[in-house]
Amino acid sequence: LSRMQEERSARMRQACLLVMQIPELRALIAEHSYELQAGYSSSLEERLDHLTEVVDAGFVCALGPDAMLIAGSRQTPWRDGVAFAEYVGAFDPARRMIEQVFGLTPSGTPHSEVCVWAFEGELYQLVAAPLMFQTGSDGPAPIEGGLIIGSPLTDDLAATLGASQDCEVSFVADGTITASSLSRAGRAQLAASIASAPAVTGPFTATLGADQYLSLYEPLLDPCSGAAVGSMFIQQSQSEFERLFNNLWITMLLIIVCGLLLAFVGSFLLSTAITQPINKLLGAVRRVAEGDLDHNVADDRRDELG
Repeated sequence: LSRMQEERSARMRQACLLVMQIPELRALIAEHSYELQAGYSSSLEERLDHLTEVVDAGFVCALGPDAMLIAGSRQTPWRDGVAFAEYVGAFDPARRMIEQVFGLTPSGTPHSEVCVWAFEGELYQLVAAPLMFQTGSDGPAPIEGGLIIGSPLTDDLAATLGASQDCEVSFVADGTITASSLSRAGRAQLAASIASAPAVTGPFTATLGADQYLSLYEPLLDPCSGAAVGSMFIQQSQSEFERLFNNLWITMLLIIVCGLLLAFVGSFLLSTAITQPINKLLGAVRRVAEGDLDHNVADDRRDELG
């Protein structure tokens, strides 16, 4: 998730540069003209739809200088500015984001933010930044609007995260599974487990199909406010774990057996190299002891035995 946030933050900066070049958006936000708003609203939404495709996001929203939603792409979760204002008023992480982006905090410094929001049974990862069109003035440029780029946490994302860690990943908001790498049957069984034990705080075992899964609950925190907006369940199949464990034991056993065989062969060769000339020398000594003083031991060794 952290890597995903970093990548989308980079795309957000690129999107802001693109937005600065849209004359309709500047006219609509910076000049705040109702006549232009009526004339350019449809064109602006088309531009935002195109921008959504360019930055590979789920939706793009434009905010006015009063932090009200004035336009959005087709997939924007909020139907209008009133719905967005109601959501910001009721959802503390959204309010905190608006304060940070528009410089309404004690520091008074506007800046971009990465957020995770829950809305109508879905989880969204967003990046938001202030829009400041005026440049070249002596003082700081005034905030003339804001831009929100977001994407829902989808099954594909959960599958990608799960595959990278060899596990199953599920996202939950308000007791509902919003995205998961599990199959439909596995998702239904996990939902039943969550419903029967909603206050899970540590590792637990869940039965999904014919397999047991070691599961871990992690709260999903909004980076901007630090508030928990959902949860993430990470699950490892115990049969898969046992398979990996057995493979590890087999590998270790093979390494031990191969090591013992190499040690045996090495010790055999070493002992042969030492005992063979000694036995040859002992045989010669016996011949001499038996009176064969003409016996010669032929050896070209250059070590101690030679």
